[in-house]
Amino acid sequence: MTRDVFALAVRATPAWIINTERLLGHAIPRTEHSVRLYALIRMLQHSFGFALPDAVSTARRALSGPDDALFVARESVDGSASLLIDMARFHLNVSIALSSAKYRAAPKARGRMPNRPKDPVAAAAAYGEDISQMKYNLARSPAVLLESADEDAAFVRAIRFVR
Repeated sequence: MTRDVFALAVRATPAWIINTERLLGHAIPRTEHSVRLYALIRMLQHSFGFALPDAVSTARRALSGPDDALFVARESVDGSASLLIDMARFHLNVSIALSSAKYRAAPKARGRMPNRPKDPVAAAAAYGEDISQMKYNLARSPAVLLESADEDAAFVRAIRFVR
């Protein structure tokens, strides 16, 4: 996974990834587990003002618990207020972000587009289509084709009235 895909999945900028690697003193492995860890770190830092070391330790504790739990990130001294993380919702959001990042950052096809085949009937045959009906209709005149279409339409109208 490239740094740009990783940054999109974490919902951060590539600069944030580089600075976080520098501050932590190690390269961030580009794995799905790391995406979850650093997405939570980024959320705690950006949304709740956690310092990086506090965000790292809180994120590691949260990810070590059950995937569907409500994790208490912080609590007031008297216990009347707390910061809860809905881990099930968090995992769902990260999965969506990772999928979206992989899709949006997919490399574009290089080079020129391949030329269209000169003979579309031959291309259909090469694809494996049964071209006998196609050849039959190509040999018929437009007047005969319109007559056949009118007959088909009359048949469809007759079926509708039977119901």
